[in-house]
Amino acid sequence: MGMKTGSSVVYPDIVVVDASASNNIELIGEVETEATINQDHVQQWRTYSGLNAPFFLYVPSTLVQEARRLLSSNDVNLSGGLRSYSKDAQGDVLITNL
Repeated sequence: MGMKTGSSVVYPDIVVVDASASNNIELIGEVETEATINQDHVQQWRTYSGLNAPFFLYVPSTLVQEARRLLSSNDVNLSGGLRSYSKDAQGDVLITNL
């Protein structure tokens, strides 16, 4: 689902909508991979964190420190929070609030 920001539309990976209340957006999220935890994606995080909904950034558990470094050094404040993900021995995805 696209979200309007100024004169453009952005498309976060996750958009949770409360369908019972005129489609109010409850939260948004962006899922990054090992290849996308870098300076090139910081502006996107900044844009999403400025939208009118809590923004959660999901990063591989092995890159939490690097994600925190990028967020801090670029003054990006997540309005929702940082979450990490990994897989357990059975292949199930585990998500951790940080």
